[in-house]
Amino acid sequence: MKLISIFFLLCLALHGSKSKEATKRKSYEELYVIAKNSYLANDWRNCITYMKASLAAFANHRRIVKDCRMGCDALEGTANANLSASLIGYDETMRFYETLINQTLCMMKCKRRKLGSYENPHPDPSIVREFNDRLTYDYLQSCYHKIDELKNAANAAFTHLALNHESTVMQDNLKFYMEKDTSLKYEELVNLETLSYVKSFREGIDAYEKKDFESVIRFFEIGVKEYLDAWRVCRLNCDKPFDMGWFPDFMTSTANHFTYCLRCKQKCVTQLANLDGEYYHDIFPLMYHHLQFAYYKKNDIRKSTEALESYLILYDSEEVSTNKKYFLDLPEIKATGEKEWFVPRKEALEYLEVIKRDNDLIQSIEDNFKFDDDPQDKDGPLPPETDSGKTEL
Repeated sequence: MKLISIFFLLCLALHGSKSKEATKRKSYEELYVIAKNSYLANDWRNCITYMKASLAAFANHRRIVKDCRMGCDALEGTANANLSASLIGYDETMRFYETLINQTLCMMKCKRRKLGSYENPHPDPSIVREFNDRLTYDYLQSCYHKIDELKNAANAAFTHLALNHESTVMQDNLKFYMEKDTSLKYEELVNLETLSYVKSFREGIDAYEKKDFESVIRFFEIGVKEYLDAWRVCRLNCDKPFDMGWFPDFMTSTANHFTYCLRCKQKCVTQLANLDGEYYHDIFPLMYHHLQFAYYKKNDIRKSTEALESYLILYDSEEVSTNKKYFLDLPEIKATGEKEWFVPRKEALEYLEVIKRDNDLIQSIEDNFKFDDDPQDKDGPLPPETDSGKTEL
């Protein structure tokens, strides 16, 4: 009997090892298709195994593409040119296109080098959209429920709801899991897609409530860096394919695609304001707000005023403006003047500059690409249109 048990365990281990190795040799698209087919076949355990593997493979794919983009975006001019001859020698206006060509070549080489041979460098947009919309977690919560793993089912449902908070079906599912397993507590549910800055933000708030100001400083300083990293990654991910649904000329196509990507980048601030389904529209400025108070409590006036001014350039607040008036009455600040102390932090200024630039450009597009119904109106450039006549920009 003992020998049979050992043999059985060895078989299980061998099967698990082979299954794990098999998932490594497949792209996230292939793994996702297998997971969905397993779901349709009522094979709940393979549904879970392959769905989790597809999520891990998708995250790895995104990380590789992000690293390639960050590296290739650094290419400028002909300093790192891969072309046999520079186009700039013919025409200075070609500098932009030469840089673009070099970056494209860099991206192609980077993907070929870093992605496995089984990975599709041009994934199916509909599958990418399902991952981005977290449909994967809809399948996952259902499969976990079928094998009665209610805690995992609840976490998967919560992860889906964090992005799709208006889904009444998923709300009902989560309520069902929590009623069926009374040990589950809402505050203990885990968003499996939570970004690191969210954790730092929550820990910073917790430390603030406990008046542990050293920890407040530590968590929010980390949070500022993590938020900006997440913001940059979000913007990088916006450089993606765009199906216009028609075939415009070169100039219109370029303008349309650029505007599509720009609008996507503008939405990153809103996306990052989502903390597990709760929206903090001023989450980034709030980090500076807590830092200015914590630094003040640690008697670091200079860092406190820098954080305060960083908050004020990003978010208009009467409360923080009142704090500034208090600082202005301090002897050390009166002695040297306001400009010496109230200097926004570099990263806050750079962030604000990009946000303003994007907003101004989009506003300009929306203001200028408006026309009367009279086709004889030729006061400005004609907007690119779809087959339905709708303006794309």
